[in-house]
Amino acid sequence: MNQTLSDVLVVIHLLWAVFMIGGFFLAVAGIFIHRLRGWKIIRTAHLLGMIFTASVPLWARYCPLTVWEYSLRGGSPPESFLAAWAQRLLYLDISNEIITAATTLVALGTIILYFVFSPWKTAR
Repeated sequence: MNQTLSDVLVVIHLLWAVFMIGGFFLAVAGIFIHRLRGWKIIRTAHLLGMIFTASVPLWARYCPLTVWEYSLRGGSPPESFLAAWAQRLLYLDISNEIITAATTLVALGTIILYFVFSPWKTAR
């Protein structure tokens, strides 16, 4: 049971990372493709998610999803093909400092883009 939960959790964790990274690129694309600016709920959810993600190093050494997955997994490898690939993509061999710096820069960029190209401004 714990193995299955950890497999599901690593896939959810990867989807979260894809949303955080992909959402930033969609926000940048919104500079040029004006209809992307109007995605109010998605852009607001992405902004809040980036603020949360960038704040994790301030109160924890590791992402809570990582800690939860490892505690469920108990050191054993993923059982499912999808979870194995999600784990390979999610846990790259990069130092925490680089991940924290990149996350902080993306969060700052997201905040700036959100307010400069706000989804709440009406098109003219």
